[in-house]
Amino acid sequence: MRRQAVLAAIAVSCAAACAAVASADFVLPTPHKSGPNATIAVDAVNDTLDVVGKRDHRCEPQVERRNPTLTHAPPPQDMLDAFAVLRRPATPADAFETKLRIPFGGAIAVDYIRRARVLPDGTSIYVVPSLNARPIVARRPGFCSAREREALEHRLRGKPAPAQRAARRLLRAFERSQRQAASRPPQPGLFVFAFGPHGGGGGGGGSDVREIRKYGALNASYVRGRGSRVVGLVPDGVATIDFTFARGHSLGLGPDAGHDRVYRTIYRRTAAVVHNVVALTVPRMPEDALFNRQVWHAADGTVVNTIQPLH
Repeated sequence: MRRQAVLAAIAVSCAAACAAVASADFVLPTPHKSGPNATIAVDAVNDTLDVVGKRDHRCEPQVERRNPTLTHAPPPQDMLDAFAVLRRPATPADAFETKLRIPFGGAIAVDYIRRARVLPDGTSIYVVPSLNARPIVARRPGFCSAREREALEHRLRGKPAPAQRAARRLLRAFERSQRQAASRPPQPGLFVFAFGPHGGGGGGGGSDVREIRKYGALNASYVRGRGSRVVGLVPDGVATIDFTFARGHSLGLGPDAGHDRVYRTIYRRTAAVVHNVVALTVPRMPEDALFNRQVWHAADGTVVNTIQPLH
């Protein structure tokens, strides 16, 4: 466990809910500044997890890396019904090196992998269905929680009462998210990957049909000198997406990280959806590019979905 573990773990558990919050037209990429008690709480919990994890690595949250298995079984019917790109006949262009590309996916429906788009620069976008897309999170020994709570109390001595309460709540939320993640059953889902003509690329995903219908499935990768390439998967019936990217301070987590980066203007783009895939390059770092407002339109211009970022 390293610093930022608490925030990262909790962010994973609330990602879908956060994406659904409907409020302002745009928001600052940076969360509102937290007060001193919140800072004390986060530091205390991160220090606690760091120390306990170093003493016994079994207490570190771990996602098991696995070699993907392949299957000739079809994806679930609701997946085929939602994505036309999966329903078209396969061609030789759809061939994909699954064993090299998907470290966490299981039961890859190899007959239904599709190269959905080829971008103007030659980058290929693949949609990859999996019958077991959910990462396997290792179950931690029961004694880890007791050790963490003991270590946390030691670090909270003399701290303000509000900071102590916040830290205890944060640790409980972290431990709850770990238990839930380790107990979830297999779940079919979809991955999206982008690979350039000269090698390199990446992607991710694993969201199920229900999540993609509500929120889409976006990933962003750094493009030197230009910002980020945003690639997303959406269900049938979406022809264009209006994106709004916020102004404000960068989250500062990616290449050229730093909270001194400021986006001084709101950036808006409308991008076409081709074979269930949207792709665009935006002047934002990857972590900021994923923080956006979307309005999905059908071919006749009807709004079919609106996704608001957390503010």
